[in-house]
Amino acid sequence: MPVQFAALDAIYTDPGLDQARVAATIAYDKATTGGVIDRLEQKGILKGSISKSDRPAREVRLTDKAGRRTRRFCQS
Repeated sequence: MPVQFAALDAIYTDPGLDQARVAATIAYDKATTGGVIDRLEQKGILKGSISKSDRPAREVRLTDKAGRRTRRFCQS
């Protein structure tokens, strides 16, 4: 759970980060971070899209409803 919150916090702070930058920001390896992002996407908390500037990269953002609500809950 701490790695999920760290990823949510990084993405909330800097929307549109790609997976590799999220990993670097939270000091976790890319594979672990990728799994966390996949799970959060499946839950509807994050939304990924292909980067316009770096085709292989996937940018992630919090979904409006689920992502912001989840982050507020984690802060309490």
